[in-house]
Amino acid sequence: MNEGKTVSIFLIGADPVSLHKRVYALLVDTLLIMAVIFLGPVFGLQGKTFALMIFCFLFVYDPLLIFLFGQTAGHKLMKIVVVGNDGRKPSLIQAYIRFIMKCGLGMLSFFTMMHKGLAIHDYLSKTKVVDVPVK
Repeated sequence: MNEGKTVSIFLIGADPVSLHKRVYALLVDTLLIMAVIFLGPVFGLQGKTFALMIFCFLFVYDPLLIFLFGQTAGHKLMKIVVVGNDGRKPSLIQAYIRFIMKCGLGMLSFFTMMHKGLAIHDYLSKTKVVDVPVK
């Protein structure tokens, strides 16, 4: 078994978190991304190069952090974590499926909560967002 990818056996049966925790986490991440966008010109970043940097940042921030840590900054602050249905950290493919679906559907993806409290992007990527277990 790959110990590095196991989050917790407890998380396999954990219930998904509430919508408000997920929205607050999204708000924190959005504010962080907006800060990067607005502070770029303060540091002399502008034009096509800056636009490319922002695009790369946006396309890497969420999926890479979800893949590596199971959490973005917003998730960490809200004490929630994304796991695969098997209780492990999501694969890179799962993280990108989740991200692409969230981007494609926008906020609508959160309001399409399906059975068992899963948003459509969770269902399609075979992931769920759960509370970080108390140690």
